[in-house]
Amino acid sequence: MPEANRFDLLPLLKQTQKEKTGLSAADLEKLSALLNLPKNEVFGVSSFYSFLPVKVQGKYVIRVCKGLPCHLKDSEMIRRCLQKELGISPGEVSQDGRFSLELINCLGACDLSPALLINDEVHGHLTPEKISRLVKEYT
Repeated sequence: MPEANRFDLLPLLKQTQKEKTGLSAADLEKLSALLNLPKNEVFGVSSFYSFLPVKVQGKYVIRVCKGLPCHLKDSEMIRRCLQKELGISPGEVSQDGRFSLELINCLGACDLSPALLINDEVHGHLTPEKISRLVKEYT
């Protein structure tokens, strides 16, 4: 099996995830066949990265940082506010398919704590008021 196929896997996983807002088992099987890689290898790579979920997500994926700096600045309050605003818990998708809510270990935005990521955009120094405004911006 050509070694170059392995180098194509991650970019193709990212592209498929972006196009479909998630990766299905069928998507992983297609990539496995396309790249001539074992299915377990394709699944292993996709499940390793939190940004490549093997499930359908909302149009806007909100990832709340729960790293130590954010935790110390009450990221739990951010999670509670989002749950109230969106009507979903971490791991769920809103009924309209607009939002997904996830908790992640670190965004790498410690200087902005408490922080979250909406798709690829970082938002920091969050308060309940900022959360309400953000949700309205994306609705």
